[in-house]
Amino acid sequence: MIELIPLPSQGNALIRCWNPPSCKETVQILLYDADFLFSRGTISIDGLILRSVKKTSMYQIFVTDSIGDDHVLEYRKHEFRNLMELLADRLYDDIGECRGRALCGTCHIRVWTNGAKLGKQELVEKQTLGDQYEIFDNSRLACQILLDGELDGTKIEIIGGD
Repeated sequence: MIELIPLPSQGNALIRCWNPPSCKETVQILLYDADFLFSRGTISIDGLILRSVKKTSMYQIFVTDSIGDDHVLEYRKHEFRNLMELLADRLYDDIGECRGRALCGTCHIRVWTNGAKLGKQELVEKQTLGDQYEIFDNSRLACQILLDGELDGTKIEIIGGD
Protein backbone atom coordinates (compact mmCIF):
# COMPACT_ATOMS: atom_id res chain seq x y z
CA MET A 1 0.00 0.00 0.00
CA ILE A 2 1.22 3.50 -0.89
CA GLU A 3 0.12 6.68 0.83
CA LEU A 4 0.85 10.17 -0.50
CA ILE A 5 0.92 12.82 2.21
CA PRO A 6 1.05 16.46 0.98
CA LEU A 7 3.15 18.81 3.09
CA PRO A 8 1.94 22.19 1.79
CA SER A 9 3.87 24.28 4.28
CA GLN A 10 7.13 22.82 2.96
CA GLY A 11 6.09 22.47 -0.70
CA ASN A 12 6.85 18.75 -0.50
CA ALA A 13 4.99 15.48 -0.41
CA LEU A 14 5.85 12.48 1.71
CA ILE A 15 5.30 9.02 0.27
CA ARG A 16 4.75 6.24 2.79
CA CYS A 17 5.05 2.66 1.64
CA TRP A 18 3.73 -0.14 3.88
CA ASN A 19 5.61 -2.92 2.06
CA PRO A 20 8.86 -1.40 0.70
CA PRO A 21 10.13 -4.28 -1.45
CA SER A 22 6.86 -4.66 -3.36
CA CYS A 23 6.02 -1.00 -3.91
CA LYS A 24 9.33 0.52 -5.00
CA GLU A 25 8.47 0.11 -8.71
CA THR A 26 4.91 1.34 -8.17
CA VAL A 27 6.19 4.49 -6.48
CA GLN A 28 8.62 5.14 -9.32
CA ILE A 29 5.79 4.80 -11.84
CA LEU A 30 3.57 7.04 -9.71
CA LEU A 31 6.21 9.76 -9.68
CA TYR A 32 6.87 9.40 -13.40
CA ASP A 33 3.17 9.58 -14.31
CA ALA A 34 2.62 12.51 -11.97
CA ASP A 35 5.64 14.41 -13.25
CA PHE A 36 3.48 17.52 -13.59
CA LEU A 37 3.04 17.42 -9.78
CA PHE A 38 6.46 16.31 -8.61
CA SER A 39 9.99 16.94 -9.73
CA ARG A 40 12.03 13.91 -10.62
CA GLY A 41 14.46 12.59 -8.09
CA THR A 42 16.04 9.46 -6.75
CA ILE A 43 13.74 7.34 -4.64
CA SER A 44 15.39 5.94 -1.55
CA ILE A 45 13.60 3.71 0.89
CA ASP A 46 14.40 4.32 4.52
CA GLY A 47 12.40 1.73 6.39
CA LEU A 48 8.76 2.38 5.58
CA ILE A 49 9.14 6.02 4.57
CA LEU A 50 10.39 7.19 1.20
CA ARG A 51 12.14 10.52 1.18
CA SER A 52 10.05 13.55 0.34
CA VAL A 53 9.89 14.73 -3.27
CA LYS A 54 9.79 18.45 -3.96
CA LYS A 55 6.68 19.72 -5.74
CA THR A 56 7.15 21.72 -8.94
CA SER A 57 5.77 25.21 -9.00
CA MET A 58 3.10 26.75 -11.17
CA TYR A 59 4.05 29.34 -13.76
CA GLN A 60 1.90 32.09 -15.25
CA ILE A 61 1.72 33.76 -18.61
CA PHE A 62 -0.39 36.84 -19.33
CA VAL A 63 -2.28 36.72 -22.62
CA THR A 64 -4.27 39.33 -24.53
CA ASP A 65 -6.39 37.52 -27.10
CA SER A 66 -7.22 38.73 -30.59
CA ILE A 67 -10.32 40.63 -29.43
CA GLY A 68 -8.54 42.38 -26.56
CA ASP A 69 -9.62 40.24 -23.58
CA ASP A 70 -6.92 39.54 -20.99
CA HIS A 71 -6.27 36.08 -19.55
CA VAL A 72 -3.87 34.61 -17.01
CA LEU A 73 -2.86 31.08 -17.95
CA GLU A 74 -1.18 28.84 -15.41
CA TYR A 75 0.95 25.86 -16.38
CA ARG A 76 3.52 23.49 -14.97
CA LYS A 77 6.91 22.75 -16.45
CA HIS A 78 6.66 20.01 -19.12
CA GLU A 79 2.85 20.15 -19.09
CA PHE A 80 2.88 21.26 -22.74
CA ARG A 81 5.58 21.03 -25.41
CA ASN A 82 5.33 24.64 -26.50
CA LEU A 83 3.36 27.84 -26.00
CA MET A 84 1.02 27.07 -28.90
CA GLU A 85 -0.19 23.88 -27.20
CA LEU A 86 -1.02 25.81 -24.02
CA LEU A 87 -2.92 28.45 -25.99
CA ALA A 88 -4.81 25.80 -27.99
CA ASP A 89 -5.70 23.88 -24.84
CA ARG A 90 -6.83 26.83 -22.73
CA LEU A 91 -8.09 29.46 -25.19
CA TYR A 92 -8.29 28.45 -28.85
CA ASP A 93 -8.66 25.28 -30.81
CA ASP A 94 -8.20 26.88 -34.21
CA ILE A 95 -4.46 27.57 -34.11
CA GLY A 96 -1.65 25.29 -35.11
CA GLU A 97 -2.81 24.09 -38.51
CA CYS A 98 0.74 22.93 -39.27
CA ARG A 99 0.97 21.15 -35.88
CA GLY A 100 3.90 23.16 -34.63
CA ARG A 101 6.21 23.08 -37.65
CA ALA A 102 6.30 26.90 -38.08
CA LEU A 103 4.67 26.75 -41.51
CA CYS A 104 1.17 28.24 -41.19
CA GLY A 105 1.48 31.34 -38.99
CA THR A 106 -1.84 30.75 -37.19
CA CYS A 107 -0.04 30.99 -33.84
CA HIS A 108 1.47 34.44 -34.58
CA ILE A 109 1.93 36.38 -31.32
CA ARG A 110 3.62 39.53 -30.06
CA VAL A 111 5.85 39.15 -27.01
CA TRP A 112 5.70 42.20 -24.75
CA THR A 113 7.94 41.08 -21.88
CA ASN A 114 10.80 38.57 -21.46
CA GLY A 115 11.37 38.42 -25.23
CA ALA A 116 15.12 37.98 -24.85
CA LYS A 117 14.59 34.74 -22.91
CA LEU A 118 12.72 33.03 -25.74
CA GLY A 119 15.72 32.03 -27.76
CA LYS A 120 16.71 32.81 -31.32
CA GLN A 121 14.33 32.55 -34.25
CA GLU A 122 15.10 29.80 -36.74
CA LEU A 123 15.02 30.51 -40.49
CA VAL A 124 11.66 28.77 -41.08
CA GLU A 125 10.02 30.90 -38.38
CA LYS A 126 11.41 34.09 -39.93
CA GLN A 127 10.14 33.04 -43.36
CA THR A 128 6.64 32.24 -42.08
CA LEU A 129 6.45 35.52 -40.18
CA GLY A 130 7.61 37.31 -43.33
CA ASP A 131 4.53 35.96 -45.14
CA GLN A 132 2.17 37.52 -42.59
CA TYR A 133 0.12 40.61 -43.44
CA GLU A 134 1.47 42.45 -40.43
CA ILE A 135 4.77 41.74 -38.69
CA PHE A 136 6.31 43.47 -35.70
CA ASP A 137 9.76 43.57 -34.11
CA ASN A 138 8.40 41.44 -31.28
CA SER A 139 6.53 38.93 -33.50
CA ARG A 140 7.02 35.23 -32.83
CA LEU A 141 5.29 31.94 -33.56
CA ALA A 142 3.98 30.36 -30.36
CA CYS A 143 4.76 26.89 -31.69
CA GLN A 144 8.47 27.73 -31.67
CA ILE A 145 8.59 28.85 -28.03
CA LEU A 146 9.34 26.13 -25.50
CA LEU A 147 7.08 26.26 -22.48
CA ASP A 148 9.33 26.30 -19.45
CA GLY A 149 9.97 28.34 -16.32
CA GLU A 150 11.73 31.06 -18.34
CA LEU A 151 8.33 32.20 -19.64
CA ASP A 152 6.96 32.81 -16.16
CA GLY A 153 5.46 36.31 -16.08
CA THR A 154 5.70 36.85 -19.82
CA LYS A 155 3.02 39.01 -21.45
CA ILE A 156 1.95 38.15 -24.99
CA GLU A 157 -0.70 39.24 -27.45
CA ILE A 158 -2.28 36.81 -29.92
CA ILE A 159 -2.27 38.13 -33.48
CA GLY A 160 -3.16 34.94 -35.39
CA GLY A 161 -2.48 34.06 -38.99
CA ASP A 162 -3.53 35.87 -42.14
